[in-house]
Amino acid sequence: MPSIVNGINGIAQNYDYPELTPEGPYRVLDQYHSRPRRLRVACVGAGASGLCLAYKMEKMLEAGSWELTLFEKNKEFGGTWYENTYPGVACDIPSHNYTFTWEPNPDWSHFFAHGPEIQQYFERFAAKHGSKKYMKLNSKVVECRWDEDQGVWNITIEDQVTGDKWHDWAHCLVNGTGILNNWQWPAIDGLHDFSGSLMHSASWDHGVDLDNKIIGVVGTGSTSVQIVPQLQKIAKQVQVYMRSPTWISPPFGGGALTTIQKGQDVDPGQRQYKFTEEDIRRFREDPEFHLDFRRGIEAEINGERSTTYFRCSTDVPKVSLACTGRTPNYRTRFAKS
Repeated sequence: MPSIVNGINGIAQNYDYPELTPEGPYRVLDQYHSRPRRLRVACVGAGASGLCLAYKMEKMLEAGSWELTLFEKNKEFGGTWYENTYPGVACDIPSHNYTFTWEPNPDWSHFFAHGPEIQQYFERFAAKHGSKKYMKLNSKVVECRWDEDQGVWNITIEDQVTGDKWHDWAHCLVNGTGILNNWQWPAIDGLHDFSGSLMHSASWDHGVDLDNKIIGVVGTGSTSVQIVPQLQKIAKQVQVYMRSPTWISPPFGGGALTTIQKGQDVDPGQRQYKFTEEDIRRFREDPEFHLDFRRGIEAEINGERSTTYFRCSTDVPKVSLACTGRTPNYRTRFAKS
């Protein structure tokens, strides 16, 4: 294997990988036993998983013993929170628990954080920990093949600006692509013959004027539950089409939130909550209180495994709970207040 120049991690030096012996029944490296090698790691994606990988490798591996590249197909990092920008996009896990455990954020504005705020969290994290130096943006991995003889992954990358393809390799390949960005249109006859505006929630067109329009929404999953209340505010009419029911659960972390809301004039059934300046100040200045708040939410979520879910004749799914996601506060989100 040829020498390489390791400039990805800011280390401008040559590193010679030992050549293999000629072909034979065995392949023996021309080196002493247990000689350390420089580990070359490639990760497909620079979302939450890629950022976590970069942080952990820096903290847990010896400096200079490894190199890492995060291949990201988009022009910016962030994964699902960069790609999904539909109206109402938010996390359905309480925001204080939707963080890296080593990077708590006392400054969340809402109990369930909105998408742009989560993207900003990842951007601050990357700036603080220097994660961007590992990234190759606009670089889509289109093929990975394991070379048994060489013991490496051969990787083909496509430049999303020029369309050019190039090659790289790694000892270890990490799949950080997630599961929320491989979207597709439903198989509906005549769907693409529709003469009006046609959008997928995962590829939202913000240039379309939806004011005073009749809007059809296909699906009643978590994304639909977030979009529909926003469309109701501006549309002439919103029609929602449901093929399969969704599992309905109580809002996550309701008990911990109630503790925060004590003494405030709030709707006890409303689980989206905007933290007050006093709430945020206390989270900042009292880390133990903040940690206890997070632990309380975590305990509630874990305890919900034994919770009784709402059952209605038309709403109860025919599939088991593990097969689909749960939607907190389902009916109240669809209904106008």
